[in-house]
Amino acid sequence: MARGKVRVFCKSLPCKLRSGSPVRSKRYALAATLCRQQVATALDELSEMFIRRMHTLHTRGEEALETYRKQQQGRIDTLIVLLQDVVRLVVAKEDNGNRLARIVALFGPDPQVILDQCIEQQAYAGNNYYPFLLLLYRSQRSVFFHFLESVTLKSTSQDRSVEEAIVFLQQHQATKDPLLKDIAQLMLSWIPDKWWPLVTGRPRRVARVGAVDRRYFELCLFSQIWTELKSGDLAVEGSAAFSDYRDQLVSQEEYEQRVAEYADQIGLPAQGRAFVSALREWLEAIAAKTDASFPVNEAARIE
Repeated sequence: MARGKVRVFCKSLPCKLRSGSPVRSKRYALAATLCRQQVATALDELSEMFIRRMHTLHTRGEEALETYRKQQQGRIDTLIVLLQDVVRLVVAKEDNGNRLARIVALFGPDPQVILDQCIEQQAYAGNNYYPFLLLLYRSQRSVFFHFLESVTLKSTSQDRSVEEAIVFLQQHQATKDPLLKDIAQLMLSWIPDKWWPLVTGRPRRVARVGAVDRRYFELCLFSQIWTELKSGDLAVEGSAAFSDYRDQLVSQEEYEQRVAEYADQIGLPAQGRAFVSALREWLEAIAAKTDASFPVNEAARIE
């Protein structure tokens, strides 16, 4: 699509602009700029599509958890009643020697069933809807991998652990084994706490793990990419909206040359301590003015 637009653009130029070395150079520069803009737009749209799909995936996961809770409310009530009966026997003052037997009797002929129910409920504790994402992820997997193939993701900090995990994931895209066993060389500090038990099968963090659950590892990494793209911790090379913010910063030399002029224009001191002091005084004045406006001021509130 971009090549077609460039061709039409070039043909629309007057003949005299298409002859001569200086003008031809300008024409090529304009065409290159247009191509660059079209590429950046395409990368922006791909990134936005990925973010929207991931957002929808997680939203549907939260909805699935809420539906599950409504469906299992009866079981939860039964478990609470059982816990209540056990606690009553534990705190009872009288003890005729058969308290333990009475507690065991409360669990019925197969206590393992109750234990399994508790483990299942515990998996979703703390609004953890991640286990519901597996089924939803299955139909989106190829789209997410196509996104990784179409863009180049770079960290905007010195931490390269997510970049290394992306390379590792792409290398094992065709793996069918439920476990990824060549994981020892990767740093897994980027995995959030809620994801850790699902990905590693371990309740607590350790420095190194021998294997991870492949499906949860993929889901966790795509979710982390989603989060870091929104926060700016990951950048898309060649993109405009998702470019590395550090590329927009002025150089140290330019800063030293123009900081005095800029500080004079905005009315703030250029020296560090004076700058902080001026901002603090400004914020304190705004805070005091806002405090004094209550309760008449209905446009501001403290959350």
